Amino acid sequence: MTERVFLKPAPFETEGALVPRKVRKPIGTYLAAEGEEVNFDTYWLRKVQAGEVEVVREAEVLSSSVEVALKKPKA
Repeated sequence: MTERVFLKPAPFETEGALVPRKVRKPIGTYLAAEGEEVNFDTYWLRKVQAGEVEVVREAEVLSSSVEVALKKPKA
């Protein structure tokens, strides 16, 4: 079973203001600006590693693979 986590789009600065990114979900719609609970799979792992989304809170206990991904230094 896939873990559930609450993700929100990472903000970026435009014209001096921070605005949330538009991040597509695997089904093609956008992740809500206020965040959503999603199944944490490889798609979302890549988005976290790329800095496109932020983990707000864990819906369940995180597995070691998620913890490693969150602690991985950015290149």
